[in-house]
Amino acid sequence: MHPSACVTFLSPVFFIGSNPMLRAFVSGLSSLLLLSSLVGCSGDNQQDTKKPAEQTKVTQRIPVEKAGINTNHMDPRIRPQDDLYRYVNGRWLETFKLPPDKSNYGTFTRLAEENEKRLKQIVAEISQQEWGDDSEERKISDFYNTFMDETLANEVDIAPLKDLLAQIESAETIKDLPLVWAHLTQAGVNVPLRIFVDQDGRDATRYTAYLYQGGLSMPDRDYYIDPKNKQTLDAFRTYVHKLLEAANTDDEGRRTAAVMKIETAIAQAQWARVDNRDPQKTYNPFALNELDKVTSELPWQALIQAWAIEKTPHLVVAQPTYVQKLAELLKDISLREWKDYLTFRLLDDYAPYLSPAIADAHFEFHGKVIQGLEAPKPRWKRAIAALDRYLGEALGKRYVAKYFKPEAKKRMQQLVENLRAAFAEEIKQLDWMSEATKQAALEKLKAFRPKIGYPDKWKSYQKLKVGTDSLAANIIRGEHFLYHENVSKLGQPINRDEWLMTPQTVNAYYNPSMNEIVFPAAILQPPFFNMEADDAVNYGAIGAVIGHEMTHGFDDSGRQYDAAGNLRNWWTPEDEKQFKARVEQLVKFFDQFKVGDEHVNGRLTLGENIADLGGLKIAYQAYLRSLQGKPAPVIGDWTGAQRFFMGWAQVWARKYRPEELFRRLKTDPHSPSEFRANGPVQHLDAFHEAFHTKEGDKLYRAPKDRIRIW
Repeated sequence: MHPSACVTFLSPVFFIGSNPMLRAFVSGLSSLLLLSSLVGCSGDNQQDTKKPAEQTKVTQRIPVEKAGINTNHMDPRIRPQDDLYRYVNGRWLETFKLPPDKSNYGTFTRLAEENEKRLKQIVAEISQQEWGDDSEERKISDFYNTFMDETLANEVDIAPLKDLLAQIESAETIKDLPLVWAHLTQAGVNVPLRIFVDQDGRDATRYTAYLYQGGLSMPDRDYYIDPKNKQTLDAFRTYVHKLLEAANTDDEGRRTAAVMKIETAIAQAQWARVDNRDPQKTYNPFALNELDKVTSELPWQALIQAWAIEKTPHLVVAQPTYVQKLAELLKDISLREWKDYLTFRLLDDYAPYLSPAIADAHFEFHGKVIQGLEAPKPRWKRAIAALDRYLGEALGKRYVAKYFKPEAKKRMQQLVENLRAAFAEEIKQLDWMSEATKQAALEKLKAFRPKIGYPDKWKSYQKLKVGTDSLAANIIRGEHFLYHENVSKLGQPINRDEWLMTPQTVNAYYNPSMNEIVFPAAILQPPFFNMEADDAVNYGAIGAVIGHEMTHGFDDSGRQYDAAGNLRNWWTPEDEKQFKARVEQLVKFFDQFKVGDEHVNGRLTLGENIADLGGLKIAYQAYLRSLQGKPAPVIGDWTGAQRFFMGWAQVWARKYRPEELFRRLKTDPHSPSEFRANGPVQHLDAFHEAFHTKEGDKLYRAPKDRIRIW
């Protein structure tokens, strides 16, 4: 299993470092201002209710505290039948100005920012007290304070990297280089080959090691090989030179040329993201004594020891052809060039934690050019993000105690079971699936394990050493801790209490090998989950999130795993054919959406689009079940069905910088927010009935053209 392809998240996630399981993208969402307001509309822009023809003017004050809709963000000039996304979020999209340190901003971001402030306060309270030398509190305090000491970072400069730089220079022959990669990867450096331990794709009862492609500084291979990206590539070349110069390394153009040459060659050898989404293509197991079948050019047995994976039952090589091409590059490129490249990779990954001059050079490219940022994040926010990576559950334990309400977990458990029951009914009623496959699908659904709020058993940080010598030294120790924590799973029983996110993360995920859906405490807040709002908006928001994660178990990737979490085909040939025909329709549907000159990649985003479509449908059916046959109340001028879909659109409010949107179109398996809000609803009969769409409305889709999968 390729973890980054199979573990599916509600929204893109940004984690520090080069961990392939949780790779880098952050989205966010924040609590809405629940204010009452007047909404006026007339003529062609009127808001439809059950009797749209009778509506000429809305003058009623809408009790938003009950509806859970932020009317200040709405644009009554827009008809929901034409653009639900802008009808619900249009005024905010027009007036909100992106902060200089944000590449994008939306509902996720606002919640994440509130959490940052809460976590900062928790750290401040910890720092005001005395703690034992090896306590979690002392580690949190020392890590944060060392991160905030910019003067110290400037004084030590690149000294914390001295041993790693020496390791690079110690390579005497080309054959030594893979062993250098093995040591650097343990320090979190993104090298050409990366190791990660996870459940075995074909035997979820044991752990195994996976080998992945890596080694690029820019977000995706297309940045190097697509001619349209020449300007970015030129900026990268300038950055390479500036970073090496800032680190006082002798360049004179030689090292820069080596970096450009090697990274471009690696990019040309790498697999595309669409291929990496396929768990069958990326599951290629080799016995440890048969790795020469991949290539005989690598010192496999020495690498197994250097990676500390001797206990793995076999090595799963995710992209075999990439490894073979990489081995050819080792023969074709000189040792000196490889050393120059590795020196840059080390500096690039550690630049944010070094002197201001080096950190600034890193931001000028990765922040300004790649993401379009105007200013870096405040240092304290970067410190909180690093704490979340290296001491996340220690911080999360305190976050939960202070901010998470037990009644939210109980209510969430009820919602999950209601969604599960609704999904089961949908499966039973599918007209394109055989009874045999339906039964297997129901068994998988029944086996889903929900995790809500926080882990039952907290992670131990006893083996993590935190010092006050330098920030970079703490990052190195943190990366070593995470690496060895991961590989130490080999030979151990499966840890079903493990979480891949901290409780303070505003997101959710589905893990096919565990067959589990996970909802951290931080997402159980408005507008996703509002204990004060009516059920319609809650089902349109958190209900659709639950449904989204459940549907991931049955998307184009998740459907290949059975109830026990194993890669096993439990579909009849005819059902598989029917499924593939339907998802091809969805690929073409999302391919048509454009942002400027760029199209959405319907194949890259397929899994998330299936989950959005299925999750929204399931959530609506669960909402109807919750009414128990009673009519939904009308709040303000909105029916329950209308509020449900408005709740869905509300959570996807987001603004992007052009550079960030381009990056996401190339790398992100999620469609841009506008298309997540407006895309799935076009295929749901309930949406068309709720807003009385008709031919000529921009979101109208004839019943025969509506895609139905789950």
